[in-house]
Amino acid sequence: MPKGHLYLIVGLILTCLGVYPVLAAAAEDSATACARLLVLSPGEGAASVTMPDGNGDYTAVDLAPLMFLFAGDRLSLPAGANAVLLSYPDSTRQTHTGPSLLEVTADGLAVLEAGPTAPVVEQLELEMAPVVVGGRTDIRGATMYTRGDDEVYLEQVYPLNTVVAPGELTCEWVMQGVDGPVTFTLADQDYAVVETREAAADAGQIECAVEPDRVYYWRLAHPDASTDYVRFSVLDDFSWQGVAALLVDLGCDRAAPLDSIAELTDVSDLTCLLSVFQYYGLGREMQRTLTRLTAVLAER
Repeated sequence: MPKGHLYLIVGLILTCLGVYPVLAAAAEDSATACARLLVLSPGEGAASVTMPDGNGDYTAVDLAPLMFLFAGDRLSLPAGANAVLLSYPDSTRQTHTGPSLLEVTADGLAVLEAGPTAPVVEQLELEMAPVVVGGRTDIRGATMYTRGDDEVYLEQVYPLNTVVAPGELTCEWVMQGVDGPVTFTLADQDYAVVETREAAADAGQIECAVEPDRVYYWRLAHPDASTDYVRFSVLDDFSWQGVAALLVDLGCDRAAPLDSIAELTDVSDLTCLLSVFQYYGLGREMQRTLTRLTAVLAER
């Protein structure tokens, strides 16, 4: 079948499914978080978070454990305070000391007023997937404990409130100060346990198998730091077969079509893929395609 005809068929299928209004309505009630406040130690005063009110001023937001921060938010740290933040746009974990003033941007964290010491910025080895939330604390990606002066935490990275392709899936996390194994648990939409296994905490990932058109939850457990369940869903088989056929038509390996995205070079092909992945909510695949498209355009 000619490539153009397949594009047309895929477009007609997407239109007939009539999901666009649902996705648009969901988007109105959610926003993409740009950072997350992981650890906040007290200082000589109270830390505060403010958000733009649309009139050129800022209004206060209640501080909460593991709260999400959005573009435009400002975090004010008093003298002696320390904050550890996870920045999704640039995949970094940053430690800041007070007195200082930080602003969250779509590109990362900007220092408006520098603290007494330079911030510690750690580049995470794992790529951070975008996090779309409906509130500042409604996704519970980690529960952290402190042990003396050591920061101990686990942070689930992927999948987290996203759609994945059926078959083999790699669940990923980042951690700090966690020794020994963690217990991985995969549960179905009724929280019935599908499987449970142990993995090395510093491995940062574990593979499992997921079935089409199902909702799953997963968590990690460790004596020093454990996470709550986070949700993801699996694309239905009919939609996945259409996506896989499109990938193969574009030149990807039939046995593992998603693994060949990095080999595509045609801008129109990559643009088409980006639209299809975005439609189905395949966040990781959309991110990989966008990265590849950016690289191809940069080589021109």
